[in-house]
Amino acid sequence: MRIRRVYGILILFIVVIIALSTAGVYATWQYATIHSDAIEEVFSVGLNEFKWTGSEDLPSDTQGEDHAWLITNLVAGTDDSGSVIGLNNPNSEINEYIDDRLAGGWGWKRDYFGSMAVTGGSYMEQIFGTEAEGLSFIIRVISDYEYHIFTTSIDLGERGSANWLGTSNSKPGDPNVPIGQYIYAIYRTVLTRTSTREEWSIVETKRGKALSDWYDENRSNANVTQIPSFDATTWVEAEMGGAANTEQAIWTFVGDSPTAYATDDMPVVYYRITPETAGARTILTYNSKCTIKIYDKNANQIAVSSKGSDASGTETVSVTFTASANTLYYISITGDSSMNFTVS
Repeated sequence: MRIRRVYGILILFIVVIIALSTAGVYATWQYATIHSDAIEEVFSVGLNEFKWTGSEDLPSDTQGEDHAWLITNLVAGTDDSGSVIGLNNPNSEINEYIDDRLAGGWGWKRDYFGSMAVTGGSYMEQIFGTEAEGLSFIIRVISDYEYHIFTTSIDLGERGSANWLGTSNSKPGDPNVPIGQYIYAIYRTVLTRTSTREEWSIVETKRGKALSDWYDENRSNANVTQIPSFDATTWVEAEMGGAANTEQAIWTFVGDSPTAYATDDMPVVYYRITPETAGARTILTYNSKCTIKIYDKNANQIAVSSKGSDASGTETVSVTFTASANTLYYISITGDSSMNFTVS
């Protein structure tokens, strides 16, 4: 009887242990499932969900000009297979471009790489996508632990051509902002890491300006092609557009389609233009809240906008004036916080 009792207790003990173990396994499986879902949710976050100091100030309201999308894609973007194509992959093409520039040759080492030097190619199409096709960028190497990304929506102009030997320019470049004049707005985003083996962190973005310049090419004759760009070393944090003078007014040009951002402190945004040829010039916006005015070089008003409609019947606000060649004019626009307009 004693043996049967002991045996029965032992059987009961084993059953309890199995039950508890099964519950434990089930609980562990449940935890793993919940944990897995949480991870999946984190990794499903899109590029536009990345946030950092100043990211909220980056323009994204104009099609093809999503700066935050471009910056995050440059850092952590992936291709269709899920492979990282940005800076966080040491073997990515963008890093190869940068390393090639840093290595240089014949004394022409460059500490930056810009998109304006690359024509076509499936790689750049992946980097830009349709979200950022209207932007240009320069990545500048400050150190192994700090990079700066400069982005702008300004159309920098038309690149020139070099002769077949690459020894002289055969077709001059045509910068939209003259060489030596400030381009605005250019956004500088700081990236940092504490080890060359670590991924980059996006730290902050600030808005500023930099001088128009030719892009230095991968050759000793650095500017032979004449590629419109800007000098990243001249970038300074700045707010422009607050007055009708050459220091504050933002440079614009025929063919430009900028967006003016007004604030309570700066309700009127000023631009300046110096047309290369004489003729009628029109400034037009589809924002019916706006008023546009034209001033001569002495800031005397010479024209003001009126409302109308385009060929499709859509309401417009525009002003047309007769410009003299190589003569300075100022443009003011006011009435809303974000105002896109065209110059023709």
